[in-house]
Amino acid sequence: MIELLSRLSIEDLYEAIGKGKISELRKLVGDDSEIERLDSCELSRHILAIYGFDLLYEQKIRHLLFTLIDSDRLRTLVEKFGHTSHNKPYDNALTLSLYPWKAGSDLVIEIAKALPIPKEYLPLVTNYNQTIEIIEPLDELLPLLDFQKDLKEKICDALESETKRFLIQMPTGSGKTRTILESLLEYVRKRDLFESSKSIVWLAHTEELCEQAIDTFKDIWQHLATSPAQVVRCFRNYNPSSFDVLGSFVVCSFQKLYNLMLRESDVFEYLKKAARIIVVDEAHKVIARSYTEVINGLREAENDSTLIGLTATPGRGVKKQKENIELANYFNKILLAPYFKDNPIVELRDKKVLAKINRRVIESGINVTLNEATLREAKDTYDLPKSIVKKLSLNVKRNKLILEIIRDELRAGNPCLVFSCSIDQSKILSAALAFQGYKSAYIDCDMRKGSRIRIIDDFRKGDSDVLFNYGVLSTGFDAPRIKTVIITRPTSSIVLYSQMVGRGLRGPRMGGTETCNLIDIIDNYSNFGGVEEVYTYFEDYWH
Repeated sequence: MIELLSRLSIEDLYEAIGKGKISELRKLVGDDSEIERLDSCELSRHILAIYGFDLLYEQKIRHLLFTLIDSDRLRTLVEKFGHTSHNKPYDNALTLSLYPWKAGSDLVIEIAKALPIPKEYLPLVTNYNQTIEIIEPLDELLPLLDFQKDLKEKICDALESETKRFLIQMPTGSGKTRTILESLLEYVRKRDLFESSKSIVWLAHTEELCEQAIDTFKDIWQHLATSPAQVVRCFRNYNPSSFDVLGSFVVCSFQKLYNLMLRESDVFEYLKKAARIIVVDEAHKVIARSYTEVINGLREAENDSTLIGLTATPGRGVKKQKENIELANYFNKILLAPYFKDNPIVELRDKKVLAKINRRVIESGINVTLNEATLREAKDTYDLPKSIVKKLSLNVKRNKLILEIIRDELRAGNPCLVFSCSIDQSKILSAALAFQGYKSAYIDCDMRKGSRIRIIDDFRKGDSDVLFNYGVLSTGFDAPRIKTVIITRPTSSIVLYSQMVGRGLRGPRMGGTETCNLIDIIDNYSNFGGVEEVYTYFEDYWH
């Protein structure tokens, strides 16, 4: 892609980047002369660092690239899709760039023939859009560890009893998904659940968590089962039929089910009848109104279903006592957890299930004072207002410090996962590192799923050494290469902080590393002390 972009003029490349981003880059990496000396190849690399695999979703970049198409062919394309053409290639390219750029479009196919665009930059339909999979059995799986076996027995006993609601807690990084799914599948096989058209319904709030559950189910079923099973996706653009959800492992997002419920969809009605076990991942979210409505809707038909919550943090936060009580009551105050002789974190670290966390606190030197309105918002939400976090994301002094920290880690050979304050911060920091010769990438919640998957895979394989993230990887993501987790996003949410820290917690026995560096960027909040409580709550993880 760099070779293709490099065919554009220097002026066009600067236009593609935009004056605003050039200005931000100058503030972070050098003076005007340093930026102005960039050649077309370096500018192209910078553009890719900003836009990634979603580059061609930017209309102004499509316009510039379409000017590279042979003028006669360009005219033919415009006449085919727009039924008109212009005298100037520039105008034809502009007209063509205004048409929708989406998977399955004939325009995408024609452009791919006209320009040597690598396929990862094209919105092609991939097997990631497969709604249903048939999972065949394979060979044996490595056995559960002792503490996982202990919890599995408790889960199986609860499933065989009259218990209809319970909550499962395991520390982040200790194999929660594997343990509960192996327990459930033993119950499925014993009762011939799928053969009797009954289903397991797995509920999560992000695509990453949904796909993680599916991957784990597939791995376990292929090793332990003797017959095929059907996995059904019911999230984002996946739309199963009513009969698909019978006798299956059905993985749903809350948003998708909520919409199906409001529409009184047949799929939701069939799911109510089929659901024998309902699992709520990240169950601390379950008392939110829309989540509760979905779960109550699934269980209103008296379908004898069992509701299971799964979490590493059985609470909404230190100060949220009312909500903590509400969560416990929602699961009938039944909490299942593995037995540990000692502090579970210490014991799991000794067993090399969890990595040893080397935590370092770096003060940003930024003083933040919350006014009356933002202080009231902080007290209402038990977290820092988004406006404050966004303001921090744009602070040049703070961003320069973050870049310096990352460069030090990369020079020490430590691949980094960075939790950013905003999407814009992820983009500009990633671009600044790319400008300075480092292999960096970013992902965010607005990015195409296929692009996110490829970027994450590249990071896992070592094709990039630092991955910036905002709003995506707090849950449902693991990469054994992670040596350093850098948290630039301030929060007083214990749940969110535990999820971010958890990305580096997996030890050697769980496919992770012996040790992991954790770097917290700390700001000074002169009239708000809630942030500090998050760090002390997790002291056992790094002592």
